[in-house]
Amino acid sequence: MRKQETHWWGSPYTFSEKVDFLKYRLLSPKESSESDILEGMQPLVSDYTFIPKASEQGKEVSMIFTGDLMPFGDTKPSHTMALEQFLASADYIVFNLEGVVTDQQRFLALSHSHTPLYDYLHTSFGRGVILNVANNHASDFGCEAFCLQNQRLRDQGFLVVGDTPTSLTIEDQITLSVRTLLSNQQPIIETLSLTHPSIPHEWRPPQHTYNIFMPHWGYEMHLSPTQEQIKMYHSIVPAIYDSVIGNHAHTPQPVYLSESSVLATSLGNYCYLNHNPNHWMGSLLKCTFTIQESSNTKPVLSRVELRHTIQHITRSRLQLDLVDAIDYSTLRKATNFCRWNYLKDLLK
Repeated sequence: MRKQETHWWGSPYTFSEKVDFLKYRLLSPKESSESDILEGMQPLVSDYTFIPKASEQGKEVSMIFTGDLMPFGDTKPSHTMALEQFLASADYIVFNLEGVVTDQQRFLALSHSHTPLYDYLHTSFGRGVILNVANNHASDFGCEAFCLQNQRLRDQGFLVVGDTPTSLTIEDQITLSVRTLLSNQQPIIETLSLTHPSIPHEWRPPQHTYNIFMPHWGYEMHLSPTQEQIKMYHSIVPAIYDSVIGNHAHTPQPVYLSESSVLATSLGNYCYLNHNPNHWMGSLLKCTFTIQESSNTKPVLSRVELRHTIQHITRSRLQLDLVDAIDYSTLRKATNFCRWNYLKDLLK
């Protein structure tokens, strides 16, 4: 196998997009605008229960979708009791595993340490951990490291999705289909175009399952989706998928609802050992599905719950907690921007 070349300067962005990214990395994330509100969809501001029909009673399965699970080194994240209880309330938890689990390191590449990551996922969640590995950092260390990571994750008992076009089916009734639209290096997994999404027929999930599309897309440090993301959503929902839950921005963006559908373009960061406060906030989206006894009857999205998270970093601790609202202004006011840890982490 020919070794894939990687470059520390690799990026999916144009020069102007890189400048934009650096600007909002140094300043507060780019604010939303009124024009970003999706026509025909309502922002999710509190828990919402869809009104079920009499025929839609059955077994309930719940899944919590998180933001980006970023590298945390040897500092195992801890949870407050409130967060612990919310995380324990779901049957499955879905992470975007940003970076590669490898012993290798390289400037501007993201790598997770094996033992701390495995220990955290096993002791904090046990069963039902789903890891999405399709993101712009998947090829940071080449094909061999990526494939070895996925084999080891499966050996640990985790459910992995994103290393092949095949969707992951949960409880025989819910499918997760994952694609990245961005790659920092030469792609090692097939990517999609944002403006011209081509979903081959063989990738399309069955009609009798509830199908969720999970794209890695958009711009980092933005607090709202782009018009291209909104157009893509309308082009594939409900024609192919039932809901879209994406990531990449590292900042939480609004979650929208329509009839039996959810659009979450970014859930921010779940955790990250980084002293830049722009990386400290995330969202947790809990989706509860009602599955009927007949395998040919499509499951129903019956309830959605939204929680926001914040992380606190000390010398020896990375603690995750729930918070009432996304507030970068207060975070940044309390940050000492002259500290070495902050200045160092600007390059991460």
